[in-house]
Amino acid sequence: MAQKPKKITPKLIEILEAQASSEIEFARKYKENRVAKWHISEAMVYGKKNSLEDVRANAGIANAKAQGFVSTLLSKIDAPPNIKYRHAKNADMKPARRLNMMYMQEMAHEKENLQMKDLLGKKQAIIYGRAIYEYHASSDGGQYRSVLSNVSVYDFLIDPSAGGFDIERAFFLGRGGVWKTKEQLDDGVEAGRYSKSKVKTLTGSTDTDDENYVAGSDDGNNDAQKSEEEKAKEQARVFIMGTESKIHMQGSKYLFWEWYTTYKGQRYYMLFNEGARIAVRVEFMEDVFKSGLYPFWTWATDPDLAEFWTLSPLDQMRDIFMVQGASIDQLLDNAEQRNKPMKGVVGDAVKNLNSLRYGRDKTVRFKKGTDLRTALKVFETPQLDTPLLVYDKLENIGGLSSGVTAGTQGDSEEEKVGIYEGNMQQVADRMGLLNKNYADGYYRFGKLFYNGVKEHLTRKYALEVVGHDGVELEEITKKDIKGFANYGIDISASDAELQANMTDMKNKVAFLQGAKGSQTINQKVRGGMEAEIVGFTQDEIRRLMDTNEFGDAELLSEASRDIERLLKGDPDLKPNMNANNAYKTRIVDYMTDQREHLTEEVWLRFVQYVIDLEPFVIENTIRKANEMKARQGMLALAMAQEGNTQGGQGAPMM
Repeated sequence: MAQKPKKITPKLIEILEAQASSEIEFARKYKENRVAKWHISEAMVYGKKNSLEDVRANAGIANAKAQGFVSTLLSKIDAPPNIKYRHAKNADMKPARRLNMMYMQEMAHEKENLQMKDLLGKKQAIIYGRAIYEYHASSDGGQYRSVLSNVSVYDFLIDPSAGGFDIERAFFLGRGGVWKTKEQLDDGVEAGRYSKSKVKTLTGSTDTDDENYVAGSDDGNNDAQKSEEEKAKEQARVFIMGTESKIHMQGSKYLFWEWYTTYKGQRYYMLFNEGARIAVRVEFMEDVFKSGLYPFWTWATDPDLAEFWTLSPLDQMRDIFMVQGASIDQLLDNAEQRNKPMKGVVGDAVKNLNSLRYGRDKTVRFKKGTDLRTALKVFETPQLDTPLLVYDKLENIGGLSSGVTAGTQGDSEEEKVGIYEGNMQQVADRMGLLNKNYADGYYRFGKLFYNGVKEHLTRKYALEVVGHDGVELEEITKKDIKGFANYGIDISASDAELQANMTDMKNKVAFLQGAKGSQTINQKVRGGMEAEIVGFTQDEIRRLMDTNEFGDAELLSEASRDIERLLKGDPDLKPNMNANNAYKTRIVDYMTDQREHLTEEVWLRFVQYVIDLEPFVIENTIRKANEMKARQGMLALAMAQEGNTQGGQGAPMM
């Protein structure tokens, strides 16, 4: 194994700059063919109509088919899967549970918005074949924060030799499209992140107050610094907006790559300006990410061991849509040729040729003495049925190949339930396979999230937990995560995979319903399993099946409120006069669960509160028992009176 250099020298930086420039150019050239195919797909998805020389009709059917295909497939996989950390031993159960809650809370945050970022990634995968994300955690100012972002396929380059299974096999990769202003670069120099001399070389030789200035440009031309990736993205924008440029080049902006490369067995991170071949920041990889893993996770719709840039679902259907579009255009042309046929006229037999065009109550004047049988010839066009047959045949082939059928689009004509469910099961199997592909990407995301927590959780992190009474507070600390290394990651099924298991779910529900009332089956467990199968969460099931005093949500809410007051040391807190066993249990459970995180002073405060609470708990328990007995007695009396009344009414008359 190569020995890590003691420091990064200017000579080493020069070597890395030259290496990064060569790697970027190599990876970019390798990807060129795929980019050309992407532009064809974009033209269809974003509605560009090509001019057809030999066909008058241009209905845009291919574009409509492509747009519908993308939307339909996206709707079948739109729910993001959930990551769940699984403990390997009982001692790790609490860290696993809290890490799961932390993940859910972070990803639900409005800044991260996992659901929308997941959806955008899936749309990119359907069109381009790949979804790519960047994830890292930060602890600026001691505050933990997750940073998840989508990465455009245009902005991502990777070592082609890595293949499509594991990006850790790549010797180099990175994302472009990273813009920095001169002010941001100067702030980075001041903070010690960027090289002062490199930033000066990049920015100092040009008047950066010129509003047209772009790094690497000598003449103020905005195209001077645009990378090939930026130009490719602009070509895609033309289909949508009719214009190329999206970057307002006022002031000084600089385009960078966040580039990761390997030199003599050591990985490095670089913030690299390709135009000037300058890296303003170079770090050992593990100084940026302690795990040494690339901060990207990605998945392919059609993964291949040897290839990263594989075909997309739209690639596989694109030619079919084009032929279908041409078929419909042929039908429209045929209809027009039949409705407006060509005509032949002998000499000047018709005084005005325009009069041969169709018109209501129109009169055509012929030269006197003209024999109409020989003077006028209509060239009839036969009716074409082949294009429609071709269209329908391709529709069936495309549906079977992609899984996007009339049934998935809500236009199925199947009448028999058994046939419909069987076909939907086949479609669900295909969607389930797609789910498995992106679940693999989420597995890596789970590893990156854990590494981020392990590295950047420097302070207590407040967890909002949903309980009986709504939101409760818990905490996770670095101590909880420390030593929690032997974990597993489960990726829960999303909608498509649940559809694939539809038959299995129906069988289970039918069995449980058949066991209703059985003396050999635990009925409470049976009810819980039924609720779980149809989609209730564990918290909803617990509340649903709680028929005793623990279902008093309002009182349990007061318990959570009083726990917070105890933690703060509120001097005005008095024992809750309405406390019952449920209230007391909530507080004792919190004490037990948080014992290792509570100071001795706070612990004794809780103990004293529980002791002071006991008389009220006893009094309220006795009172509730008496009320229950009274209600039972009144119910028995009412039933007896009702029986006597019915007996009197039914007696025979004397």
